[in-house]
Amino acid sequence: MKLLPSGFALKHKRMSMIKHTKINSIPLYYERNLDESTWGDLSKWKAGRFNFDEELYEALEWVFEQVEKFFMFPLGIITAGVQVDKEGEHKFGRAFDLDGIVFQGGLKLRIRDRTKLHAAVMATFMQRFGVVLGWMYDEDHEDHFHVDLSKGWGFRNSRSIVGAVQWFLELDGYAIKIDGIWGPKTQYAFGKHEGLLKLKVYDTLRYPSHDEYGAFLRRIALKFFDEVKRERMIEDGEIEEFPGNDMRRTLKEIRRLVDEALNEEEG
Repeated sequence: MKLLPSGFALKHKRMSMIKHTKINSIPLYYERNLDESTWGDLSKWKAGRFNFDEELYEALEWVFEQVEKFFMFPLGIITAGVQVDKEGEHKFGRAFDLDGIVFQGGLKLRIRDRTKLHAAVMATFMQRFGVVLGWMYDEDHEDHFHVDLSKGWGFRNSRSIVGAVQWFLELDGYAIKIDGIWGPKTQYAFGKHEGLLKLKVYDTLRYPSHDEYGAFLRRIALKFFDEVKRERMIEDGEIEEFPGNDMRRTLKEIRRLVDEALNEEEG
């Protein structure tokens, strides 16, 4: 998963608008139906056509390339809107709202569900977008998250970024409060997670550098994607769940299956 250069910022000039029905050959859908029995059933939905600022579209292409490369191929992207007649970046087609993703094999990511897959996808978006607003930001984003190009990429001491970092740390086993405030406990947890001694000091607050922030997002996305894949392989009986949840033995089992598949291809 290639990181953006330190200090990278997206250009803020208005670019021409283009219409798309897909991102990287993945169909786009708009469906705000709350019926649990039909949500994500792409056979019942019709792909939509949306206006994108060119720069936004290029950024989304990058994000979904990473999702496909490090997780699996999406069959459909469910959006809550791109260009919308209201104030802000949506007015110019420079904002995108994600409701969910339908993957091959029947796996569905619904943003209203606070899962590791949700976190992995959000962390991937945060590697490219300076503004990512999710459930930890406010109640309006409980069922989707919003990304836009109004700010350049990088760490900022904002409620949205800090709240997301805190959520990722909590999902990864750290006892931390999700309040959007970068305080001593958040700094200590982040520093411990990343092995950064300077960020583990309680008496002096220091925000992560762009490089530290980018490395954290990359590590979280890859780890959570791998954990979700592993859980699905266990559920499908493709690998064995060993006593004590022994990750090392499970990884050996995954490698064995990969070797068998490669040998079959060579045969």
